Amino acid sequence: MDEEVKPQETPPSEEAAEFPERELPESADFEQAKRIINELVNKGIKVLALDFDKTIVDIHTAGFWRQGTQKLADRVRPCFEALIRAALPTQLHVCVVTYSMQPNLIRDVLRAVMPRRYDHLGTIMFLLPIGLFKIFNYSPLLPVGWA
Repeated sequence: MDEEVKPQETPPSEEAAEFPERELPESADFEQAKRIINELVNKGIKVLALDFDKTIVDIHTAGFWRQGTQKLADRVRPCFEALIRAALPTQLHVCVVTYSMQPNLIRDVLRAVMPRRYDHLGTIMFLLPIGLFKIFNYSPLLPVGWA
């Protein structure tokens, strides 16, 4: 019988709280992202799963990134930032798939690049290979923990 694991509260890092609002202009990337997300939603797709290293960011962190959240946030590819931003206001679930053992860093990177107006929308989940695969919930206003 599986025992339910309660979420563990993980506050955002002090560094993540200091980032200024990052605005994404109404760019061709964002317009294309909105079209892609609308198509996925119209086809009944429920989950958008994106790899982090060498996909959302243009570098591989090897799970041991030590250069700070902002330096990694600067490596987020604009097309994936646009895609995530376009997905958050919809019923599409966004999932970050990673082998990284630094999910809090990834959470802080996403907080750094997402506008605060999305704080109340959706949940970004992390799929991590800790023992068996587990889903790590992320919501900017809720505690982070195991599902």
